[in-house]
Amino acid sequence: MPTINYKEFNNFLKENSKNLAPIYLFYGEESLYKISVNLLLDSALPASKKKSNYETHEGTNENILNGIERLNTFSLLGGKQFIGFNETSIFSSKQNESDFLKKAKEAYDKQDIKKGAKYFIEFLNLTGISIEDLRIENKDAIFKQYIVEDDDSAYLNEIIQYVIENGLTISDDQKDVSKILQKSIEKGFVKGNHLIITAEIVDKRTGLYKIIEQKGVVIDCSVPKGDRKEDKEAKEVILHERMKDLLSKYKKKMNHNTFVTLYEMTGFDLRTFSNAIEKLANFVGERDEITVSDVREILDRTKIDPIYELTNNVVDKNIEKSIFYLNSLLFENISPLVILAAITNMIRKILIIRDFIDKSYGADFHEKINYNEFTTKIIPKIKDYDNYLIAKLKDIEDSFNRSEGKKDKQKGTKKIDTELIIAKETGNLYPIYQNLLKAMKFNKLNLIKAMEKLSKADISLKTSSQTPKIILEDVIISICGTSNKN
Repeated sequence: MPTINYKEFNNFLKENSKNLAPIYLFYGEESLYKISVNLLLDSALPASKKKSNYETHEGTNENILNGIERLNTFSLLGGKQFIGFNETSIFSSKQNESDFLKKAKEAYDKQDIKKGAKYFIEFLNLTGISIEDLRIENKDAIFKQYIVEDDDSAYLNEIIQYVIENGLTISDDQKDVSKILQKSIEKGFVKGNHLIITAEIVDKRTGLYKIIEQKGVVIDCSVPKGDRKEDKEAKEVILHERMKDLLSKYKKKMNHNTFVTLYEMTGFDLRTFSNAIEKLANFVGERDEITVSDVREILDRTKIDPIYELTNNVVDKNIEKSIFYLNSLLFENISPLVILAAITNMIRKILIIRDFIDKSYGADFHEKINYNEFTTKIIPKIKDYDNYLIAKLKDIEDSFNRSEGKKDKQKGTKKIDTELIIAKETGNLYPIYQNLLKAMKFNKLNLIKAMEKLSKADISLKTSSQTPKIILEDVIISICGTSNKN
């Protein structure tokens, strides 16, 4: 069948609803092919069976071989069954080795070093560069021909370090797996079984691609990569379509100036753009229109504070991004004690917020509360709690000052630590709202344990011979790995 553009895919599904293809290949922009895959599943399966009848796997060689076996086995559940190979690089060839290096850098720039390493491994596989080559002192000479921009050397060094430290290896059987899959498609799957493949990069000259195009359906989800006027206009159209879909879902509206402001602040990144609209829809609450000032308040990205990003990812329990920002800070020679202090301050703040939630003050707060409800119902309760906390701290202060006054009247009095106040800054309440949502990922006990872990790490940084990186990574993994169950 001819290749279908993702814009035409919805109509194609309606016209062919009773004639499912054995295989669907979606390639190009990740966000677009994920939307298209959902369209397929919504069309082919009842909502109640989307989880049970759609089995997804990362598109690695081992998973592909297991998936081929599943495609050739009758399902015990009956009905239509879909097997998915996600983000596979099985269509790669020597001719697109540079594409994988570009993708590695794109992932790195988005702080997804794990994904960047995956693309980098594929690049090594295609070029014949070995893991041992990465360890030698003159490795820069090997990559000299691939360094285009001044900062390429820095990002390559960080990805190389990640690959070596995590023991990643190069696959040597990809061509064999590609041939096995090709033969399996030629032979045909068990009736009722269907294959979904997603990939960012494909080489249309491969035998595997050609047999999929012949036997199945190929959906082109790619977007222009250049900076020509036509390319920019095409990207803007894609974002505008995505904006309309999301605004319709949330029953919101946005004028052209607001759209342009949002586009300028996110750039062409569908995932970031989509997440931004979802945040904005939540932020405006019951208000119908999202304004330019809303965008600027929520998405001010003129300065990215790596310490802020680190601490937020730690309390979001995102290990991958936390380690990425930790490595970035250490690379910039930020003191390990400064990094530890930032994490400690954030955990202490979340502990106070968790105490608010657990007390009667926070009884009305829940994870699905929207921003508008939060400002009207919860903020007054937070202010009551802050007053309660101030009174408790005042008692401690008075007791301390009386005690110290008896010993030495010349000593200064102890001041209340206002950093413990939840709503210290009331000009922008959205960060407070976000912190309460983050606090729901923890319970008080594991936050107290986190504080104990941080205290021990502080001693280790000052006295231990262990490297600061290992100490800080241990802290991050410990905090991110906690369960919020009592």
